[in-house]
Amino acid sequence: MEQEKNADATLEHNGVGFNAFDAEVLSDIAKKLIRGEELTDKEFFTARKRIQKYAGQLTLIANKEV
Repeated sequence: MEQEKNADATLEHNGVGFNAFDAEVLSDIAKKLIRGEELTDKEFFTARKRIQKYAGQLTLIANKEV
């Protein structure tokens, strides 16, 4: 998984992380947020739309099940 993070791409189909379609865009947005930068309106709406499919994963992470 660390290799995928470094590449901002989906290398393994393991059901964890972003899918191939979302990997680059959402990774860039996540890095921007980690740096404390604000998102543009376009980035915000893109993230809001795309992140919904990851609700299950986010729940597992929040509950420390992953």
